Amino acid sequence: MPDIIIIPSDFLGMHNLMKLYPIPQRWYRENLTPAVRDTVKLQGSYWGIPLIQGNFLLLYYNKKYVQHPATDFNDIILAKNQFIKKYYADGVELQ
Repeated sequence: MPDIIIIPSDFLGMHNLMKLYPIPQRWYRENLTPAVRDTVKLQGSYWGIPLIQGNFLLLYYNKKYVQHPATDFNDIILAKNQFIKKYYADGVELQ
């Protein structure tokens, strides 16, 4: 196993599987806000040191098929259903 890995905080729930050890609390600077520290805290222990704050997921879309970009997950599901209805019938792509 490597000494250091960089992973999204979403993966911290698998700390047992990855055989991670908690980070000592004394390694944390006081200027980290509780919200930032909480991104790496699980079951009362810190499992990483936050490098950046936020979850920077991106959604790309093709303007050929999407006239109005989604602003939430409901829009994504609606667009998916409209796309399938327009371009597919019984799992077969329409021309």
